[in-house]
Amino acid sequence: LLLFLAQCPEAAPFFADGGLLPLMLEKVRSKSTGELVQHKLAQVLHATIGQCGRVLSEAAFQEVELALSEAIKEVDPDTAVRRNLAEASGNLMQIKSQRAGASAWR
Repeated sequence: LLLFLAQCPEAAPFFADGGLLPLMLEKVRSKSTGELVQHKLAQVLHATIGQCGRVLSEAAFQEVELALSEAIKEVDPDTAVRRNLAEASGNLMQIKSQRAGASAWR
């Protein structure tokens, strides 16, 4: 259900402002979270950041950026979880560079 919602542009503000991204990252990082749940949450994170990354507040953006970086370091390499987190991080970096470019024009 979360993956479906994450792909809906209308749901982006709820993910962006509701504190769901840091919570999902916390669950992905947790050793007590099952592998399948980690995988699905990582998919949701990837989709969500693609949809709502542009509308995150600066504070939320920084929180997600830090938590995502830590999660990537902690999860097992060569897994779908790691790939989804890395792709989400790549999306976040693109958004960050777009924000920097936009603020340079102001």
